[in-house]
Amino acid sequence: MLMGALGPDRFGYFAFSVTVLGVLGTVGGLGLRQVVVREVVRRPEAAGRLSTAYLVLTGGAWIALTTGVLAWVGLARGPTDLPPAGILAAGGFALCASLQPLFDSRGLQAAHAVVALAADIAALAAVAAATATGRANLEVAVGVVAAKPLLVWAGAAALLRGHGLRPRFGGWTREAGPLIRSARPLLASVVAGVVPGAVIAATLEGAAGSAAFAQFAVGTQAASAYLLLVIAGVRVLHPGLCLRAGGDGGRRSPGRELTTHGALMLGSLVGTAGAGLFLVTVVLGPGYRGALGPMTLLLVGAFLNGLGQTAAAWLVAVGREAPILHGQLVGAAVAVFGCWTGGHAFSPLGAALLSCTASGLTAAVVITGVCRGPWRPTESTRHPGGIPGA
Repeated sequence: MLMGALGPDRFGYFAFSVTVLGVLGTVGGLGLRQVVVREVVRRPEAAGRLSTAYLVLTGGAWIALTTGVLAWVGLARGPTDLPPAGILAAGGFALCASLQPLFDSRGLQAAHAVVALAADIAALAAVAAATATGRANLEVAVGVVAAKPLLVWAGAAALLRGHGLRPRFGGWTREAGPLIRSARPLLASVVAGVVPGAVIAATLEGAAGSAAFAQFAVGTQAASAYLLLVIAGVRVLHPGLCLRAGGDGGRRSPGRELTTHGALMLGSLVGTAGAGLFLVTVVLGPGYRGALGPMTLLLVGAFLNGLGQTAAAWLVAVGREAPILHGQLVGAAVAVFGCWTGGHAFSPLGAALLSCTASGLTAAVVITGVCRGPWRPTESTRHPGGIPGA
């Protein structure tokens, strides 16, 4: 609805702003989410202290990143863009300090999904009402995008209290250091992982303008929708993989789980591609026909990305995060080199091809790391930060 209501130019600007918000939320997680799941699964008695350490660390990261983003907007875009940027940054808190890991570690993924669905329905209703009354504009779009994650966070926090998980401030500082040390490879990989998308988006928007970026953004929306399904499956797999890696099950390859998940990924890919084709050719109209090529390439890249994320979940479970970092560094290097050598002549299709290539190479490195083994956790994984009993 927003694509049709805003038009290619304004939707392109809006989509670029949301891309920046996504980068903020990803980096602000500090690579801690999968580590928190692993530690709460293995040490449920420390769940309160771990959750407090996680929220304090990611909340501090949100403050620092928000300050930097607003300073950049003020200098690069001018003061007129500061109000919408500030609204989006407020919603970034719920992305940085996402409560998903605390649900995943307790097997409550369905409960979090219900809260997220309720927020999605509320956001959809708000956009539909604005569109029906002719009030759908950039300000409304920014407000809805910022409010949705905050609604999810508030609802999720209430549910966690109902399940007896409350922050414990006593002793949380003893958990913070080991968590950060254990998450350092993942934090580095997260930072490297956002480089391809951020560099490609900024290069395309600067070289071809907002209207061209809108064609690319349609493809990124389809890819993001597909990855939501993939990540939901990874979230279900990850706690079980952590338990298995922590015991005798760590001796065996996780081939059965990964094969099943891969089959579901293929089915979801076909469904998402069909929905995207219908959206571009029937719903959006001629103004977005140029999005078909980029969308196809970006969906292929999303499938490869999903394979890499699935493999990364096992690597985190057994404490071998280094291949994840190596894969992200390869993808970042490819994206930066591609933008540096051909960014002046960038098109939506070229940007999508570069993104797909970077995703494929990243996934190949991560999957190679899984194939090399070993299948048992390292001592530093059993005791995060190398501190027994931490």
